[in-house]
Amino acid sequence: MTGMGGECRPREADAVIVTEPDVTAVDADPRTASTAVGVTYAFDAETWIRRWGANKDRVAAVTAGSGDVRTATARSSPAAHTDAAPIQLPATPPNGCDMATVGVIVHAYLGAWETHDPTVYLDGIERSVAVTDPEAVFRFLHALVARARAVDGRLVASIEAHDLPADTVKTLLPLFDERV
Repeated sequence: MTGMGGECRPREADAVIVTEPDVTAVDADPRTASTAVGVTYAFDAETWIRRWGANKDRVAAVTAGSGDVRTATARSSPAAHTDAAPIQLPATPPNGCDMATVGVIVHAYLGAWETHDPTVYLDGIERSVAVTDPEAVFRFLHALVARARAVDGRLVASIEAHDLPADTVKTLLPLFDERV
């Protein structure tokens, strides 16, 4: 991996963006997270957990692209989830891509799991841009990166860059420490 400025970084990045076509955030993550929150626009929450959450101690998924927002959690063992009480969901927004609602849910999971070095995986940023404006997506990503860093966590996000105007991608890149 290369740092955004081309330099090598002595520690792992807090915010990674994956711009390779057809590569998910989880697939491109150079580190294995034991605690994860997945935000998906392509899969339902249960499918995301079955696909990527099997080897994680604490995992939650938020579906954000199917007309409503849904969550699911999984446990590797009862002991791993003594702190994994169900998160209270906000009222379902009229648009499943409502970034504020997704942000509230992710914030709640990060708060509940902050002592477990959580990683937030976000797939399909381009879908958010398609239903809103790049500025709103920038603010959403900025808030997620800041919240993850506040709990010593990470954000790994994927974007199909070829589906967006080059200036939109260029606007989002400074939020991330590494690009894959």
